Amino acid sequence: MIISPHDIDITNGLWSTEFNNCERETIAENIVFISRPFDKFVPFTWEEYKERCTHEVTDKEKHYLDLLVNESYLAFVFGKYYVTVNFVKAITDIPKHVGIEVEN
Repeated sequence: MIISPHDIDITNGLWSTEFNNCERETIAENIVFISRPFDKFVPFTWEEYKERCTHEVTDKEKHYLDLLVNESYLAFVFGKYYVTVNFVKAITDIPKHVGIEVEN
């Protein structure tokens, strides 16, 4: 099963996710939002994140992106952030034992 950003409902924000933290949930929501025009999760740099978001991005958001990397929800390779399967499972109700793929 391949999960795309359009499969994740962010209409009312992300609540009660595995993150248990509103800042991380907001960052996750932003990642879903900025990926939707591509219909898949695309790697992005910090600069691309700032450009694609529709709000005024703060440096604190980079701190939370880096926390998501440290916690294996995102990968960071050659200056780009990549969504991982752990990220998708953290923000959806897909059971942990179900195999999914994330197209980057």
